[in-house]
Amino acid sequence: MQKFILILAILFVVLPITADAQDYDSILKESEFDLDTTDDLYQVCNVPAEDPLAAKALYFCLGFVTGVGHYHHAISLSPDIEPLTCPDRDPTRVELAIVFLKWVEAHPEFKDIPPEDGLMRAAAEKWPCNK
Repeated sequence: MQKFILILAILFVVLPITADAQDYDSILKESEFDLDTTDDLYQVCNVPAEDPLAAKALYFCLGFVTGVGHYHHAISLSPDIEPLTCPDRDPTRVELAIVFLKWVEAHPEFKDIPPEDGLMRAAAEKWPCNK
């Protein structure tokens, strides 16, 4: 799984994408990029590399992860809000996505919670705050 995201990220930076997603059957439809649950985000972040929408799914996943991470950082700057997660250094968006994927696999009971909640629970479990 970690290798999948890393290899896919490298492939899409190094190789031009020439396949048109409309020419192939896709496991993932663009309408499924609507994220209502943690499982929705998991499916988008874990789409097989051979899927024609894999590049879009990867960028969507990493964009979502980045946005939630930035939001958490911004609200944690407030003196009235305690951070939910406290990594020693800012994890990369790929690291955060991998932590999320592993967490969902270990905690399927949370598949129906909102995706931002699942992502933050994964980060909080990986990088807890010492109180």
